[in-house]
Amino acid sequence: MALAFDKPFTATLAAPVLLIGVLLVQWLPALPPRWLSMLLLLPVAVSFWCWPRWRLPSCGCVGVLWAMLCGAGAMDARLPRDLEGVISW
Repeated sequence: MALAFDKPFTATLAAPVLLIGVLLVQWLPALPPRWLSMLLLLPVAVSFWCWPRWRLPSCGCVGVLWAMLCGAGAMDARLPRDLEGVISW
């Protein structure tokens, strides 16, 4: 039986791993700062590019980092609590 690392790297192999990474972020009690996600993106990209055997775990890490970045952006875009319900023209 062939292992996942023995198969050619395709989108059908990477997509579930990316999704698992995104779903892991849903379990975090709080999101880390945005700068941490951006900082960790560089070593993950290097590992994806340089070491083919690390491509699948790198896809999971990219899923985690992408979800953290999008989540931090969504939390930053929320309306401040003191402006809720206020109508200003």
